[in-house]
Amino acid sequence: MMFQRVFAAELNAAAVQFPGKGLAEPAVLTPGGAVLSLVFCSGALLECHGCGNQTVHARMADPTGAFFLQADSHSADARTILCSLETPCFVTVIGKPFLAGAGRSARCIIKVLDVRAVDRYTRDVWVLRTAETTLDRFAMVEEALRSGKDDPLARALVTTYGLDPARLRSLACVAREAVAGVQTPSPPAQSEVDPASIVLAIMKEHGGKTGIPLDEIVKRAAGRGLTPQDVQAAVEALCRDDECYQPTRGTFRIL
Repeated sequence: MMFQRVFAAELNAAAVQFPGKGLAEPAVLTPGGAVLSLVFCSGALLECHGCGNQTVHARMADPTGAFFLQADSHSADARTILCSLETPCFVTVIGKPFLAGAGRSARCIIKVLDVRAVDRYTRDVWVLRTAETTLDRFAMVEEALRSGKDDPLARALVTTYGLDPARLRSLACVAREAVAGVQTPSPPAQSEVDPASIVLAIMKEHGGKTGIPLDEIVKRAAGRGLTPQDVQAAVEALCRDDECYQPTRGTFRIL
């Protein structure tokens, strides 16, 4: 399933679900006509609560507002990474949006499936690309509203949100303002540090005489932008190259 991009302000205004064609379960419908089953968003991770519990809650801000994030036992890797990051920092998130509550009191929350630490450049590129796709979507929705055709999506937007061209233009202003706050991003200098080097450095610094558990390596590497899969692959490569070994199962120490 393909993810979609959406700004926090639009996502937070969502209050209903929509039975999109071909979807296994209803998606979240935003006032701007986004039918969301899976989202890709980016911003500054500001706070994270509940580490050590079954469910972790976090808040991530983009130029339009804040996303509310949740990671539970079904996304253990994402929960581990969220708790390992030092706030504030830039991250990207892929997750499933869902509505907690109903009506005006409903809050749209993203159930995190994947989270990664990134740099400002990545966040800025996300803002520019999200503004582009959002404005394109608004143009299509406005055309559907003006055409007068019996379009199920347009009908749902009018019935649920009272959407009209004037309100759609107001939503478009928010997207344009988000872009106004972002300077043209320049790619960061290419780093020669690879995942294996990062993992090896963690082993050297924190391994001691007994070594360091794999889950501890994963937590510390998350702040450097590595996923659990990146760490696993790096550890396997280091073992093959005789850079480290397992003194006990699941624990690694440099040679």
